[in-house]
Amino acid sequence: MTTEQVEELIKQHLTLGDSSAKIESFLNSNDIIFTYDKYVNRYQCIVRDTSKDEQVDSAIIIYLYVDEDKNFTKSEVIESFTSP
Repeated sequence: MTTEQVEELIKQHLTLGDSSAKIESFLNSNDIIFTYDKYVNRYQCIVRDTSKDEQVDSAIIIYLYVDEDKNFTKSEVIESFTSP
């Protein structure tokens, strides 16, 4: 999965104002690991092992921001790389 694919998946399934139940259902149905950070009002998510290169570890970090009622407001998708 690429960052572009993740961004497209979010656009297809989440819209402004969607509830936390819908956000969590979306994440669970796509096997995306997540936690909720109540101090920043966002879901912190990760898709691991996205690199095809055995010398590089890659992951996609996803932040799904919510308002004070835990309704979806915006997303941020970042590719992260590490190496041995």
